[in-house]
Amino acid sequence: MKKMLIINENCSIFLALFAAIGLIDKLRYMIILLDDMKAYTTLPLPGCTLLSFSNSGHFLAVVHKSNILIYDTISFNAVWTFKGHSGKVKIHFTPKMALENENLI
Repeated sequence: MKKMLIINENCSIFLALFAAIGLIDKLRYMIILLDDMKAYTTLPLPGCTLLSFSNSGHFLAVVHKSNILIYDTISFNAVWTFKGHSGKVKIHFTPKMALENENLI
């Protein structure tokens, strides 16, 4: 599947609009079209309880069981894993971050 690049007048590059949907048996990453949504990729993460995109959209934080996984939304590789959380988890990406220097608090 090819990615369509859209370049705005500021020369920023946007890939498209995406949605992450946590289902009972998997996490589905969807591309939003004009009048439809298509599955872009599927990750085998059953029972995700919380999902959050970073401000730039380059990272997706996923709460799965007692772990927090941070995925790169280009390669869909888990770049960070935080293990052993037993209480309620809240994910927040700081608001003023450069694309290559995102921090999770």
